[in-house]
Amino acid sequence: MTEKGMKANVRAVYSELIGYLSQTPKPQNTSDLFANNAPWKQYNEAVSELSNLTKENFDRFKIRPEYLNDDEIVHIITYRQALGGLINRIHGTYFLDEPPPFSGTPQTIISQSQHQNQSVQMLFDFQSKIDEEIQKVSGDPKKEGFLRKCKEKISHAKDVTDLLKLLINTAKQFNLTLADLMSLFG
Repeated sequence: MTEKGMKANVRAVYSELIGYLSQTPKPQNTSDLFANNAPWKQYNEAVSELSNLTKENFDRFKIRPEYLNDDEIVHIITYRQALGGLINRIHGTYFLDEPPPFSGTPQTIISQSQHQNQSVQMLFDFQSKIDEEIQKVSGDPKKEGFLRKCKEKISHAKDVTDLLKLLINTAKQFNLTLADLMSLFG
């Protein structure tokens, strides 16, 4: 198997493990147990598959049940710790060039992406507003010059902060007051 093929297979197991962890509830108490042995046995099978793929021994991450009245028991916290450790080990060995799996929760990543999309949309909306206002102030060289200069430079703004800096600095260049800006964009 090529290194690329092995890495793809390792990624599949890695994703599977992350899925297991995301679907395993956090225990209310450290003594909370699995209701049955299916989850941890499936996890152990994934650990065996990973060892076979990589020719590296990952047995130390396997779940070893305790026995209570001849029943196999596994504490959920033990499972989550082994699972988290193995996920981080795989990341550190095979995917170090990628963001760590627990560096940002999915919600954080989604929020960042939504924020970036909102910033881009806001800049587009503002550009449209500038176009509208240019039509309205035709004949006022200060305001029209200000708006045209902003329109020219708005593509350099990455976010709201950049946009505000652009507006304030350009307003100063054209000797516009805050009241002037409010009349344009208010």
